[in-house]
Amino acid sequence: MATFVDPRSEPVANPDRPRPRLTAAPEELTELHRLCRDNRLYDIERWIQANRPLQLSIEAASVRRRVPSALEIALKDGNQALVLLLLCSLK
Repeated sequence: MATFVDPRSEPVANPDRPRPRLTAAPEELTELHRLCRDNRLYDIERWIQANRPLQLSIEAASVRRRVPSALEIALKDGNQALVLLLLCSLK
């Protein structure tokens, strides 16, 4: 069993942490957003497992009109299972 490390006493970033899955192309998120609106949890889970992008990069978001994130869609719909799935995927 792994030893618990209290982040308050050892605030060191994990160097093995995966990079965020961002995209500069909003059209790459169209399918993910449709799946979120349709409450397709298993399909969204497969999307996440395939390491596909989860949100728009900051640079792209500042240039284009506001595109809601998958998490915002889940929160607006009150879909707690999807919110949990998306938050857990943010390793």
